[in-house]
Amino acid sequence: MINDRAIELPVAVFRLTFEARGDVRLPPFVPSFWRGVLGPAFQALDQTRSLAKDGLFDRYFGKSSTAWMPRPFVIRGPVSKAWHVYRSEQRFGVELVLIGPALDDASSFVEAFVLAGQRGLGTYRQKASLVALEVVAPHVQDWIDLDPTPNSVLEAPAFTPFPILPPSDMVMMDFRSPLTIRRDKKLLGPGEIDAGTLLSRLVHRVQDLALLNKTGISKQAFDRMASACHRVKTMKSTLRYAERGRVQKKRRAEDPEGEAYLDGCVGRVLLNMQASPELWPWVVMAPWLHIGRNATMGGGRVVLANLEGEIIG
Repeated sequence: MINDRAIELPVAVFRLTFEARGDVRLPPFVPSFWRGVLGPAFQALDQTRSLAKDGLFDRYFGKSSTAWMPRPFVIRGPVSKAWHVYRSEQRFGVELVLIGPALDDASSFVEAFVLAGQRGLGTYRQKASLVALEVVAPHVQDWIDLDPTPNSVLEAPAFTPFPILPPSDMVMMDFRSPLTIRRDKKLLGPGEIDAGTLLSRLVHRVQDLALLNKTGISKQAFDRMASACHRVKTMKSTLRYAERGRVQKKRRAEDPEGEAYLDGCVGRVLLNMQASPELWPWVVMAPWLHIGRNATMGGGRVVLANLEGEIIG
């Protein structure tokens, strides 16, 4: 259903805590690693359920008629230049954001993470067990049904309401993982990313996900929101290039000193939203949906803050 009301897009954050059964060594960009193991785990679950087609893997990783749509999930975790090593019995976490239709498969997502831990993680292929689960969402008990997770010591998830950030004329976007935005196949540098670029990418992402959920707004309403993005002013920007561990060998060979090492930007952008207050319901979704390319595996993670020091994300 297409509507002219405010955007409607259910979102929930699942915070999973694992306990290592041996020394677990994970790569610097942890969200990318988890996305890599999630696909095979879905394939294994599809096989146990005799779903060769239209199963979990096809739905979230396969090619389909909606391939142009963003994937309705985000994986978040530590990002650094060093490998992450967790000793036996040490605990470590990962966050899974489920959006719109993916919430119907919440139990399957959790089961896939449990299966990945049972199969072994990281360089040493050591096992890890899910020991805690926290779900962060508004009124989550009313519309998320989590079946008991097999082969886990987990008894019941803890439910926490979403934090709320009141509308503000000034808002700070603090990017904690590489923000990657391309225009005409070119990676935009820190000086090329302004408020209009950031918010227009966010608005397009929210609308695409809402269309996937069949709750998108009409084209006329969306065009008004897209125009409002370019009325927001950039008051200050400290964006800088970020380097992370995911550098393709081919790119390194072609350009050892250049863009091969520049996978995006991190830093802060201060926005003056006084001219476009109608964008606020869209802006507060940024910490959960992320902005830019590679959002599914944790890219473009942003924390919002107002001048009063209140933050979300």
